[in-house]
Amino acid sequence: MRTTTDLPLSVDDITPSWLTRALRAGGDPDVTVRELAVTGVVWGTATKVLLRADYAAGGTRHPERLCVKGGFVPELRAIMAPGYRTEARFYREIAPQLDQGLPRCWFAGEDGEQGVVILDDLAARGARFRDAREPLTVDQAAAALEVLASWHRRRDIAVPWRTAAPHLRAMVGGLLTPAHWDTYIGQTTGGPVLDVLDDRERVGRAFGALWASEDAGPQSLTHGDANLTNVYLDAAGSPRFLDWQFAGLGDAYHDVALFLIGALSVEDRRAHEQPLLRAYLAARADTAETFDEAWTAYRRHPLHGAVYALTPEEMQPSAIRAALADRFAQAALDLDTYRLLGA
Repeated sequence: MRTTTDLPLSVDDITPSWLTRALRAGGDPDVTVRELAVTGVVWGTATKVLLRADYAAGGTRHPERLCVKGGFVPELRAIMAPGYRTEARFYREIAPQLDQGLPRCWFAGEDGEQGVVILDDLAARGARFRDAREPLTVDQAAAALEVLASWHRRRDIAVPWRTAAPHLRAMVGGLLTPAHWDTYIGQTTGGPVLDVLDDRERVGRAFGALWASEDAGPQSLTHGDANLTNVYLDAAGSPRFLDWQFAGLGDAYHDVALFLIGALSVEDRRAHEQPLLRAYLAARADTAETFDEAWTAYRRHPLHGAVYALTPEEMQPSAIRAALADRFAQAALDLDTYRLLGA
């Protein structure tokens, strides 16, 4: 399922001959792609290229509709290459050990500046991708937390390639540089974001305290970016997660808070976050912390979502960033996050 060479760097590089080689490397030495058509391109932090493939006679186990995902924007590849490689390694090494919530992967490869995976085209299989401005229902959020719990309790899975701090931290550091901060704060005109992101140096101190607490605590298999933009509903209506560019070992409550706070309206989050956290702990079973420990860890984590307000347009549209950042900033105020972090 792996190759480290000949990975496409642009959409135009995805040709029938490359797709044939990739699918053969993925485990089917007899497959041949005669023709392919690009049916859509979804630009973002990682680019998703949707394909319709026509295979040579003789049958194939591969679906007609596929999604090739990787770093096809040079400017983003310069900062996101570690994430593209991480996602390829996740699908190759870890996904086969998990039993729910993942699309089928037909190929995963990485090299120095690129990581590419070939997945089922989920839309062709009946999946529905939501507008992240629209919150989930409480029942949908509960179902998604069960999926997260099933991964977080897997303390038996090794992640040998995650030896350094999550590269999400370096990206946050970039958002907090003075020039970037001044540009994006200047585009934010109101709401709780301005109350929370009121002092760049204070935000930096808070992140330092947060990351220190994460490093000192138990380490679980984590998604790393379990926000609502990475959630879809499968054909049965069950919530599932995409985009494993920040996967690795980390603090499970990074995932829990990043998902739950962004997935619910402020009103639903205030009313249901504690019962939902208790249900999550029950699903974690014998690997879970006490409720008080979990509640404290959860309350530390809204800042990762609040800084969506600073995310470049190339990664997320401004309307999505604003809606999510407001939910997280309000949670930071409600949960007294700064005081808890000593910032």
